[in-house]
Amino acid sequence: MAKLQIRNQRILDRRKEIIGQLPSLLRIEIELKKYYSEIIRVKEHRESLIRAHGGICTFENDDEEGISEYELNGMQYKMEIFDDEHFKLLENISDINLHINLIKCFQFYKEFSTALNSDTIPLDNRIDEIVKEQVDHIDMNGYTNSNLNYEANKINDEKSTIEDLKERAWKKALEDKVTEDFQKVIEDLEKEIEKVKDIKENEDDNSLVNF
Repeated sequence: MAKLQIRNQRILDRRKEIIGQLPSLLRIEIELKKYYSEIIRVKEHRESLIRAHGGICTFENDDEEGISEYELNGMQYKMEIFDDEHFKLLENISDINLHINLIKCFQFYKEFSTALNSDTIPLDNRIDEIVKEQVDHIDMNGYTNSNLNYEANKINDEKSTIEDLKERAWKKALEDKVTEDFQKVIEDLEKEIEKVKDIKENEDDNSLVNF
């Protein structure tokens, strides 16, 4: 009798644990679909630019038309910012495969959105200002300003880092099946939500019967 009670209690505890995931699962669904829409939006914009310019320029000949990969990768997009707090939503997810795939989706979007939100134009503008300031300094003193040289080098390093992040982010987004992966995870998530809802409904029905 005691063993049966322990077994039943474990079953009840497990059901409560599964049902307790529901708020997190629903919140994750909202965020994941939002991230997916953002990825689709910027990819479609990139594709529309390529079409508008007649393709991607490879610089193989002088009269070739198109837009360069460098220009495409360097564009800034105002994307939904990823909130690291959302990783905490995954802590209660009991399905290991779903849990792992959600982490991968969240991590990709975090890196992708961070890279594409970065803007190098202010850095370019500051370099232009430094050049003018440097010219004025040379005219007045006959030599360059070492502080301006140092600042320019730091800015160029920062710009190179951002450009590298953007290039790698786009490369992963275009070469890997990112949108397909997101779709699959969204489908799996929706199935998990329905499964948990069914368990909750059965639990509620049993409670009413017992009541």
